[in-house]
Amino acid sequence: NHINIEQALIELDLILDKTDRYNSFIRILSFGLSTASAAGVFKGGYKEIIIAFIIGITIGILFEVPKWIPSFSRVLILVASAIAIIISELAFSVIGSYDMNIALVTGLIIVIPGFSFTISITELANGHSISGTSRMVNAFISFAMIAFGIVIGSQIYPTINNEITEVSLSFAPFWIQYVSLILVPLGFVILFKALPKHYIWMLFACLVSFFSMNMFTNITSNEVSIFLSSLTLGVVCNVTSKLNNKPTALMMVPGIILLVPGAIGFSSVSSFLNTETLNGIENVFSMIVSAVALALGLIIANMLTKYKQGI
Repeated sequence: NHINIEQALIELDLILDKTDRYNSFIRILSFGLSTASAAGVFKGGYKEIIIAFIIGITIGILFEVPKWIPSFSRVLILVASAIAIIISELAFSVIGSYDMNIALVTGLIIVIPGFSFTISITELANGHSISGTSRMVNAFISFAMIAFGIVIGSQIYPTINNEITEVSLSFAPFWIQYVSLILVPLGFVILFKALPKHYIWMLFACLVSFFSMNMFTNITSNEVSIFLSSLTLGVVCNVTSKLNNKPTALMMVPGIILLVPGAIGFSSVSSFLNTETLNGIENVFSMIVSAVALALGLIIANMLTKYKQGI
């Protein structure tokens, strides 16, 4: 159905005025569940999962602050990133060696703007220059705030940096990854204010992303595997959406988020942590190429399924 601009604005106001489906405690817990399970999906061990959970819970609490201090939302990402790196470094001195990158990036999975960056490229490719440019600028600003927050956090507790001489992945049985994969969409249901019945569709999208990425990574390069995985996800989501009369975004968003951290989040945040300029530039370039590959896969998927509304 088509509506005019005035009606659309009224509908948006009604959506914004709706009370939250879940209370503050459930929402905060969902942050921890999402980040901890994401750490498990990306082969983190017990230590990485625990630290990602603590970071997620902390960020969930920070997301509640703007309700009482609206202006805090402007610096939320910066503060969250600073606290995340402080928690990561403090944990290193308390529990010993672990893979800080996995814990940090999955802990920040909710604030990393990889999804927005990918959608901005998709919109630019579809000729939506204004919205695409706006999303891209916002994504770059968010990336910059994450980087600056990490730098600030590292300076607040700098002594720990000298202690990190050896980083090793902590242990976890192989089945943790698959249990985490089942739990990830459960956190997404709450974060995206979806209904419990939508869990099965989000889980389906996460399974498609996870297994397609694993399969294509074993047979081709990283960028090509990202393209093929997003193409597969896009086709599956569009077809399923048509058959079941469900919004495409219901499946597409969780599925893309699982592709984004491995393709964009890890390379970009790692470059912020890396003091070598050349490696930093290479990682940023890799981030852009990965985002283009991801967006191109979604565009072609829409073309193949003749899905004109996009994502």
